[in-house]
Amino acid sequence: KSTAFAMPIVMLLILWWQRRLSARYVALLLPMLIIGVVMAFCAADFERLNAGMSEINLNLGQRWVLAGRAVWFYVGKVLWPTDLTFLYPKWSLDGGNALQYMPVVGAAIVILTLWLLHRKLGRGPVVSAGAFVVCLLPALGFFDQAPMRFTFVADHYAYLATVPLIALVVSAGARALGRARLANSHGRSAIGVSLILVAVLGSMSWVRAHVFDDNVSLWQDTVAKNPGSWFAHVRYASALGVQADQARDGGEADEVAKDLNLALEQALQAEAINPLDAETQSILGRIYWQQKKADQGIAHLARATELDPSMHEPWQDLATALIAQNRFSEAIIRLDEAIRLEPRSSPLHRLLGEAYAGLGQDQRAISEQRFALEYKPDNTIARQDYADLLAKNGKIKEAMYQYTLDLQTKSDQPRVWYKVGILSTQENDLENAAKFFQTALKLDPGFTEAKDKLELAEKILDRKSVV
Repeated sequence: KSTAFAMPIVMLLILWWQRRLSARYVALLLPMLIIGVVMAFCAADFERLNAGMSEINLNLGQRWVLAGRAVWFYVGKVLWPTDLTFLYPKWSLDGGNALQYMPVVGAAIVILTLWLLHRKLGRGPVVSAGAFVVCLLPALGFFDQAPMRFTFVADHYAYLATVPLIALVVSAGARALGRARLANSHGRSAIGVSLILVAVLGSMSWVRAHVFDDNVSLWQDTVAKNPGSWFAHVRYASALGVQADQARDGGEADEVAKDLNLALEQALQAEAINPLDAETQSILGRIYWQQKKADQGIAHLARATELDPSMHEPWQDLATALIAQNRFSEAIIRLDEAIRLEPRSSPLHRLLGEAYAGLGQDQRAISEQRFALEYKPDNTIARQDYADLLAKNGKIKEAMYQYTLDLQTKSDQPRVWYKVGILSTQENDLENAAKFFQTALKLDPGFTEAKDKLELAEKILDRKSVV
């Protein structure tokens, strides 16, 4: 974590607070500091590889404005933790407006004042304020991070940094209680107020925790508090789409329609705010596809691949949709384009094999499924497709071998056991075929095809035993 660079600096501050700072400690901590700083810059460089980083584009003045506002924002949220949300609205930063520099100037004045008064106030306040700012440094806007596309501040950026600030507040509160007890005045009142404060903060934490029950709850809360965030709308739409799939698996048709309608509404709001975002177009395409609006779904998925060719999911979803529509030639064109960008993608090669199989070009299909398994041996769908093609083309033993490999990875697949049973009958191995059909039936007692084949195999075996 880039925030680890702060550890040696905080240790130096604590040593100074304890009046133990020496050249020896500085020499011991310096290598850690160098490593931390180098890794922090590596992390910042890695962030620049993220798609969409050019959208941030802040000048130095804006970064100083952001740093000042962020420091006071986090102080405020620690001292008064209300209106919390996962994504906060982005601020308008004007590096040419002198008034916008007041927060950063104010923060510098506070730290300088604490330093000048440390003989009177003690070293603790200086250490707490310094450690707070140092731990926040990676999140103050001087280094670009991908989340800055959506928000400049986030609660989780401050988890580490709030520790010294909370320590300062608790220490001050403890001293105040101690003085009240010594003065024998208002001691009980102070303790009562403290208990009420703990109860209130505990209740707020309890309520806030429920926002994180699942993705739908999280993004629903975020959209309600930050309706101008296209990213929040598209994440909410995606979560609703997943929930719709789960409802469909449970046979809840009404819930499926309800979730998909709300998901479409959220995705369209995201598109209205940011029409050039590839993920928004991808989610829109997926939702339209779930609603069985094939043409609209394919159009948005194609648009997503144009906006950001490096995204894998839109290519896969687009190819899947085209194949489902028996538009195999179009799928092949799209997949060839995607594989040029990502030549070692197992899912893309698997889909390309499926498209070739749809055109009846089994040998090309077999070749692509081999590529899919070479790049990802645990791609069970590719292995089953490969085995199906081998069986179709009369390569029974090879097909059985591939099915067996698949069952070694995941044995609770009644359909695969059934297929192995069918191939065993073609090899006149009825005893093993019966065992395979029995296994399929154990896994799925309602598997009528396996039941019929098992009865037939047992009849033939009975006749042979009589003879």
